[in-house]
Order: sequence, then C-alpha cells, then structure tokens
Amino acid sequence: MRYSISVAAALLIAGVCVGQIQPREDTLPLSQSAQDAIAVWQAEHGSPSTTSMPHLNSALLKTQAGELAKLASGVPSDVQQVGQGLLPKELNAKLKRIEKLSKQLRQELNQR
Repeated sequence: MRYSISVAAALLIAGVCVGQIQPREDTLPLSQSAQDAIAVWQAEHGSPSTTSMPHLNSALLKTQAGELAKLASGVPSDVQQVGQGLLPKELNAKLKRIEKLSKQLRQELNQR
C-alpha cells in the first residue's frame, strides 16, 4: 500500500515538473549578413527547389528495371529446383546478370 502511494506521489511530482518546463527555441534569428549570404548563394546556384537533376536516360532505366524484374521473378522456381536436387545451368548466369543490372541501376541513379 505504501509502495503504491509512493509511486503515485512520484508520478504526480514528475508530471508537475514536466509541465513547468519551457519549450526551447531551436532556431535563432539570422543576422542581416547571413541572410545576404544566403540570397547571394541562391542567386548563383538557384534555390534548392529549383535546381534540376541531371538528365537520366529513362528509357534505359525502364528497360534495365524490366529485365531485372523478369530475371528476379524466375529465381524462386530455380531455387525450388535446387531444393529438389536439380541445378538449373542458367541459374548462375541469371544471378550474375541480376547483380550486374542492379549495380548499373544504382550507379545511374546515384549520379544525379
């Protein structure tokens, strides 16, 4: 009984203390020189929302992604055959092609 009263009192005190904490200001106002520097940078480089990504060859990306999906969809059935003691001879080549396509896609997408 005393334990539950002590716990309740501790929770009540903690709740009162937390309620009295003032929110902290995380941002400070920028000085005029900092605002000017930001304006100059945006004039030279463009604002972050207006900068354009380098052109990606979307037709090539779609072709590679389609081939990757087609190859990957056949892997589960090949693995099931391996579980039955059969090793499809094209499985190794298929896995290498999947690896190569995924690497190419990653490189092309990360060059933006």
